[in-house]
Amino acid sequence: NSVIIPDGVTSIGECAFSGCSNLSSIIIPDSVTMLNRYIFKGCSSLNNVIIPDGVTSIGDNAFNGCSSLSSIVIPSNVISIDSYAFRECSSLTSITIPNSVTSIGNRAFYYCSKLTSITIPTSVTSIGEYVFENCTSLTGIVIPDSVTSIGQYAFSGSAVKSIVIPESVSMLDTNSMFMDCKELESVVLPQSVTAIYSNAFRNCVKLKEVDIPDSVTAIQNDAFSGTTFTSLFIPSGVTMINGNALRGSKIDTIYGFKDSAAETFAKKNGLDFIESE
Repeated sequence: NSVIIPDGVTSIGECAFSGCSNLSSIIIPDSVTMLNRYIFKGCSSLNNVIIPDGVTSIGDNAFNGCSSLSSIVIPSNVISIDSYAFRECSSLTSITIPNSVTSIGNRAFYYCSKLTSITIPTSVTSIGEYVFENCTSLTGIVIPDSVTSIGQYAFSGSAVKSIVIPESVSMLDTNSMFMDCKELESVVLPQSVTAIYSNAFRNCVKLKEVDIPDSVTAIQNDAFSGTTFTSLFIPSGVTMINGNALRGSKIDTIYGFKDSAAETFAKKNGLDFIESE
């Protein structure tokens, strides 16, 4: 049930303990500098592990499926948390990411259903795709000004109530980004956003409004499907609105400018149009 790795070991191979479902604890010496990919994948009984201070990278799928792991400390020398690193760690309740980490890989915390809080430091510049998808207990998250890119589905299915995407984010893939965020009440988008992609706010039933930035030129299908607020201002820069953009929403009034795509869309779909000055 437990393993002690002797001092002097510097590397542990890929998949070394993968599938060891009875492994409950392991001691890793400070001489180890990297946790390779798949190293503890599927170790469903693992509940006690200390990552040595010398580790600089947590490989992809390193703790994927470690469903008994309730907490973990990431040491201050870690630079990257790779894809799927903590995927489906369904007992993990909190985690602090040190100020050395610069990137969080795709699905790194996917389906961590008990994760209630996470601190993203100002060293992080990129947040991958699906990173917090289906984190159904995660109610709040602060994105620091250091972040420049966020991938699609990043917060989909989470319990986040409000979120501000800073202006530092120059690459924001809004595709399904907040889909099924049924607790989301407010969101602030940066001026770098050029499109509200498919399913961006689908089923955000508590969302009260969305301020579409002036930089947006397109609104794609089902972007606001299933939302319950009743009016939407569409800026003049929007030149393409998919015919199904509001499908299944409660929006019945469009605010916008005369002779704009917003006006054309409203009239074509039998919505009230109120001209802005």
